[in-house]
Amino acid sequence: MPVQFNAFAFAVATWLGVDFEILDPNNTGASYSNNPCCTLQAARPGVFTFRYITHYPTQWQWIVDDHYCDGGHNAPTASEPYHIDIPVTVSPWEPLVMGISDYRTSVPAGRSTNIGGRIFPSAAADFLQSLGFGNITWSLIDDGGGKGGISDNGVVTVGEEEGQIIVRATVLHGLGYNQPFVSENITISLVLIPVTNIIPGNLSTKVNIAMPLTGVVEPSDASRRTIVWELIDAGTAEGTVGGDFFYATKSGTSQILARVVDGLPLHTNRGRLGL
Repeated sequence: MPVQFNAFAFAVATWLGVDFEILDPNNTGASYSNNPCCTLQAARPGVFTFRYITHYPTQWQWIVDDHYCDGGHNAPTASEPYHIDIPVTVSPWEPLVMGISDYRTSVPAGRSTNIGGRIFPSAAADFLQSLGFGNITWSLIDDGGGKGGISDNGVVTVGEEEGQIIVRATVLHGLGYNQPFVSENITISLVLIPVTNIIPGNLSTKVNIAMPLTGVVEPSDASRRTIVWELIDAGTAEGTVGGDFFYATKSGTSQILARVVDGLPLHTNRGRLGL
């Protein structure tokens, strides 16, 4: 992979010029480029020799790896360039990514869910992360007829319908520099989570006051969670229900019904309001 370095980190001096060159590529395919500045690249494992050259130093100091020189140690004259030859070791790009594990293959419909995922082997993940890589990028292959989608970081967003979507995982440089690992197609099932209970909120109010109707749907990850309120019996309170509000004109009680449409199964909860 290309490795960039800052020339000024290696030479602290007043000079007319600093040059860099590959002295001996030694079958590594090593190359040096100034676009972008100061970039080393090698195609194969091995060792090559890199040369740092400074021209016409007047005051100068070099610190390169374990090499140290300064003007007090046989400094060159003002008209004499100076160079340091450094052996550079090119390590194999390994271990390689073999697959993706620990991702969810089913998610609740009507919810945004991160499906997770890990690179394996873990040594490959550690190696890529040490180079500043190692992220899994997810992409959508088939939305199942508009059933859902997935973000780059693995968040599946779906509607309130059962079905399937097909996704794919990519790891940049997973098989070598500029050689991504691309997984096979992965099917994610969208599963409806049924409502098991509705816990009503406040069941007491005052006459001629519009009371908001609230409730808690269980479980918390139920696919459909919209509560519909219905008046079952106006009772002695002569109550009425409008949307999410209850209104009574007299003291007494009324009966209302809380339900979640298509809660799988249709789930209801009767509540008696006292006024």
